[in-house]
Amino acid sequence: MKRTLVTMGILVLFFLGANFLPAKSFKVTLQEEMRLGKLDDDLIFMWVGITVDEQGYIYLTDALDYSLKKFSPQGKLVKKVGRRGQGPGEFLAPREVQLQGNYVLVTDQNIRGISVFDRELNYLRRIPFPNLILDMKPLSGQKIALIPVVGAGAGQVKLIDFQGKLMTEFTYTKAKQLMLDFATLTCDQEGNIYVAFTFQDKIEKYNSQGKKVWTKRILKVKSVSREKVDRFEVPTRVVYKDISINPDGQIFVLGGHYAQHPSRDVFILDPNGRYLTSFTLPEESHTIHVGPQGYLYARGNNGVSLRKFKIIYHLDSP
Repeated sequence: MKRTLVTMGILVLFFLGANFLPAKSFKVTLQEEMRLGKLDDDLIFMWVGITVDEQGYIYLTDALDYSLKKFSPQGKLVKKVGRRGQGPGEFLAPREVQLQGNYVLVTDQNIRGISVFDRELNYLRRIPFPNLILDMKPLSGQKIALIPVVGAGAGQVKLIDFQGKLMTEFTYTKAKQLMLDFATLTCDQEGNIYVAFTFQDKIEKYNSQGKKVWTKRILKVKSVSREKVDRFEVPTRVVYKDISINPDGQIFVLGGHYAQHPSRDVFILDPNGRYLTSFTLPEESHTIHVGPQGYLYARGNNGVSLRKFKIIYHLDSP
């Protein structure tokens, strides 16, 4: 009985992200639960963004289909909306998709602002924003944290309301070289913001006031390779591709070209920035998403398939 209670205590501490849990005290394996889309069907052409609601419904943006799609928890296509264009509910290159309450928010790589749909995928309106948007995540209180595309200069996270009004902003880098401010972000339930740099070896946490809490460097990359394209010199190798957070507060970071298994290695940090463990996806992916039920979603067949995995945690034997 005593041994059982001790074991249960260790598990609770792990899932709460306890500070004194020893590093690499567990490992992760994946068990595939579902796969959507095949090479010989037209269910998905090349999905880009993903989010999942509390009931397990899946929302995808499909770049080659110029669409937003909703799937049931069992993988059945519920509804598809969108077409090529710049009008209401239309897309040129749909990118990020996020949920904020009863709303579905979608960005476009080539259209400014955020398209707003309800959960039945009825188009409602567009939130104005002056720049193209690199990444976005909703916060509580109808706030949206986003990273605008500026190309060079100060990389900033901007917080706007549902009318597009700027509420606050903070600078996360002052890069002078082109594209070194590129990053992805995620947020936790307390309003903390985590930033993973695309072309720098940095993962950072900021509190809700925009104050930096910590910086983590996993891959020990000093500088990325660059090439000249037309008149510009740009980075060509990605350090970190994406960042997500699970329901228990652990941060999942997808490594890019410098990882041992490029675009497949996923690193897990606790909320204090300490490295916990890593695992490897079976296929290369451009993004990862951990849904509210704790399942991991990643790309298959170069975006033709969406793969859903159960994350299995194994405590190491002493």
